[in-house]
Amino acid sequence: MNQLGWIFIFFVGFSSNFTAQDIHFAQSAQVPTLINPANAGLFQGWERVILNHRQQWTTVQSPYVTTNGSLEFNIGKPENHDKAYLGVGINFYSDVAGDSKFGTTSGSLNLSAIVPVAARHTVAAGLQFGGNQKKVNYNNLIWGSQFNSADGSFDNSNAVGEPIGIASNFYFDLGLGSVYQYRNHNVSFGKSEIIRKANVGIAFFHLTKPKIDFGGATTALNRKIVVHGDIMVNIPGTKLSLEPNFALFNQGPFSETLCGMLLKIAIKSGTKYTGIYTESFLSFGSKYRIGDAVIPEVFLELDAFKVGLSYDMNLSFSEASRYMGGFEISFQWANLNTALFKRRNSKGFKKPGPGA
Repeated sequence: MNQLGWIFIFFVGFSSNFTAQDIHFAQSAQVPTLINPANAGLFQGWERVILNHRQQWTTVQSPYVTTNGSLEFNIGKPENHDKAYLGVGINFYSDVAGDSKFGTTSGSLNLSAIVPVAARHTVAAGLQFGGNQKKVNYNNLIWGSQFNSADGSFDNSNAVGEPIGIASNFYFDLGLGSVYQYRNHNVSFGKSEIIRKANVGIAFFHLTKPKIDFGGATTALNRKIVVHGDIMVNIPGTKLSLEPNFALFNQGPFSETLCGMLLKIAIKSGTKYTGIYTESFLSFGSKYRIGDAVIPEVFLELDAFKVGLSYDMNLSFSEASRYMGGFEISFQWANLNTALFKRRNSKGFKKPGPGA
């Protein structure tokens, strides 16, 4: 148990050394396969669907609009969770911004190997194979040469000497990652054992440094490193728990550091007597994107469903944004181990083992 605490402290301290080209979500834990392909299938159940939507800098004329959807499922997962199995994740997202509608459409396949190494301890390793298209519409842009120097009037017929039309670029991508997970189902609120779960992982994206070419100008996409983690700690004698979390992103000269804390209130606790561990929580908290934004957030978990809301209160771009950064919503559904009608339970319910 102490080792888990030292691991978490080490990674939080390491964040100060991270000084991103890719899209980002404030609710980083709600886009598990986007931050680490090893997360595919690493959850309490068999299938999971997650939807995310984000609008950033809505006070600007053409804000960033990002939509993400993912589907995960497991192959060969035993009901008592004592053997290795495979996880599969399919992810799609669209990101568009600006008058030129510059954006990225992406699809990826995530494959993971999930191995219980001891009671309550699991490791996973994953690969991500993706296809991406970047697109821009030059016809929507206005150039300085379209204004008459004499009176400043705009003349759309003036030659601009710039690219015209719609340009796009498609490229393949590759990523990999690993995750360590601790999960203790024997913990119940009010008991002396306080560590309920913990996760820490690292992932690498754009390993092949794919080339992006617009109008003959070619550039390589920088490799990206993601380090992430969280730990859920019960407050003994109460129905409360704390969940510190962090996510670090470094991509070439760009970096982003997210750190935060949730206060989780148990609405309904699972019971160890029936072997059914359904739980519901109402969570409040905030993240801080270092040097950029404060992000209050709230989550409601009702058994298989989870809804999250957050809002970026922008600090670094405040003159233009008026502290209004980005609204974000997430929705999650999972076919949990405790589902009453799961197909894998044809021989009767099996109580999860200590490593579940």
